[in-house]
Amino acid sequence: MIHATTSHPALLLFATDPPPVSNTLMIMGIINLCLLILGLILFFRPQIPLPFGREVYGKPVIFIATVFVLPLLIAQGGGFVIGFFKGVDFAKRNRDRQLDPNAVQEQLMRELERPLTILNLVTTSTAVTLAVLTVLLYHTARDDEPDPEKLRQRRLKRLKKKQKQARQRDEEEDED
Repeated sequence: MIHATTSHPALLLFATDPPPVSNTLMIMGIINLCLLILGLILFFRPQIPLPFGREVYGKPVIFIATVFVLPLLIAQGGGFVIGFFKGVDFAKRNRDRQLDPNAVQEQLMRELERPLTILNLVTTSTAVTLAVLTVLLYHTARDDEPDPEKLRQRRLKRLKKKQKQARQRDEEEDED
């Protein structure tokens, strides 16, 4: 038994039994780790192959990589902050009571399970949704792009028009 007011909070880390973790939190943690690994791969190889020989490359892939790396960082950072404040609240509520470290861990995990699950679900689903939308938008935008040869011809027309206007101005200045 540990007395809440005289013991150090770090002693709770040395409880004999590991804290119970729900399957949902475990699965979300594994998904976040997979997204982190995929995000790091995309940072170093910024291209995503698509069906029919197409691929997404460049800035959209870097954006997707960033989006894939963020859920783990946000979920873990948010979980740390939520856990810290729940722990402080728990210590205030049980200031003058004798506490068993295992019971404290179990009770805090029960209190933290729902907020951490919601945080993990929101960050992961947001990341996956943003990545899918980015690929879809990029893919559809690529279909609407004009032919590079047409772009080159338009630029040449504009350049010739500007040159013609410049010559006309020069001729007008010479006349004056």
